[in-house]
Amino acid sequence: MQMLFTLLLLTSQLSRALIAPVDSGNPESVTLDILSESNSTFKTAKCELDDAPSLMFAPAFGYRLDKIVAGDTLVWECKNNVHVALLNVHLKDGVPQSAFLLLEPESGEHSSKNLVLKEATGGSYAGAKWEEANQQEFGDAVRKVRKTPHSVQSFTLDIGKNDNRWASLELQNMRTLAFIPHSGFHATKVCRGEYSFWEGKPGERCISAFLVDNRELHLILKYNQEKEWTLTFTCNSGTWISE
Repeated sequence: MQMLFTLLLLTSQLSRALIAPVDSGNPESVTLDILSESNSTFKTAKCELDDAPSLMFAPAFGYRLDKIVAGDTLVWECKNNVHVALLNVHLKDGVPQSAFLLLEPESGEHSSKNLVLKEATGGSYAGAKWEEANQQEFGDAVRKVRKTPHSVQSFTLDIGKNDNRWASLELQNMRTLAFIPHSGFHATKVCRGEYSFWEGKPGERCISAFLVDNRELHLILKYNQEKEWTLTFTCNSGTWISE
């Protein structure tokens, strides 16, 4: 359930924070094949969100994600003008097993959907089906792919830099930049250059950070395996204020 709670926190925070999507005129409707290595119309990041091997996808500017497939298998399709703003796919031995969708309507609140792969045999997609999952099913699916790191190194996550200790993904249509520490690296401090946003107490770490429009920073924090919570900062006239 921990991973699901993390993703639900993300949905809640971004739903509250997201400004209107960037106006890209008439965006082109596109289909994403999560088994393909060639997805030039998407921003992608390979990461380990809370130690679960994942691929994150976000449509590039000017594109709208209306359909998701895995080869010949349908994963999800747009209905009622609801599109995918962010997709997180969990992998086991490189094969997608479950997926979290952050959904963006034409207007109103963002929502989310959890999907799991069923009826796959021998690592093949022959006869496989993707189905919507409840919290328990989704949590079980994620637990099966999570890996325990051999060692852990604490570090400072500087959102003003690029670093191989974390993955970053630009959600262009939402003016958002995501930061996800790689497995084995625990972000015990979050800063931007000399400015420190947060420094954890023993056992605390930041498992993801989302910078929205360069004026809101949302941190998802975790204490050991027991507790998760969020912390939000808003920039007001050049000064960052914790909410």
